[in-house]
Amino acid sequence: MKWKFGNVESLIGSIADFEQDPDAVDPTLFDYLTRVSLAGRDDLDVHEEGGRVNLMTIHAAKGLEFPVVFVAAVEKDVIPHARSLEEADANVEEERRLFYVALTRAQKRLFLSFCSTRRRMGRLVEAFPSPFLDEIPPECLSSPAEQKDFVPDFQEAWKKIARD
Repeated sequence: MKWKFGNVESLIGSIADFEQDPDAVDPTLFDYLTRVSLAGRDDLDVHEEGGRVNLMTIHAAKGLEFPVVFVAAVEKDVIPHARSLEEADANVEEERRLFYVALTRAQKRLFLSFCSTRRRMGRLVEAFPSPFLDEIPPECLSSPAEQKDFVPDFQEAWKKIARD
């Protein structure tokens, strides 16, 4: 347990150092995570065996491949981001391209996840699958092992959105 506390202290120290860095003009969490993922990118050894997890943004994953990839929060207003939907169509196309980048980082297995509810600004709100999921051919999807009769039905989720 002591080593876990040490990891948390190290993370807090790293964030504090980033906030004080004169090169960090606008030190946001996004900028910190981008810097950390890029800093660790050179240290990646794809031939190394062991239980290692790399957490990074889709942008930072460009050009890299991994045997197994998890893409979390594949949800409406996250992928594509709500702002891109409000702006020009070109932004939605850029979001689609980034989603494709995320999918193609996987060499063997790809896991996409979304939730049915999420907390936003302290409130529990309903969440829906990303519309980009509908663009994946059904033959490219497989079911969770514990639900052999599972069929991804994103259309039903969208019908629910339309009703609300």
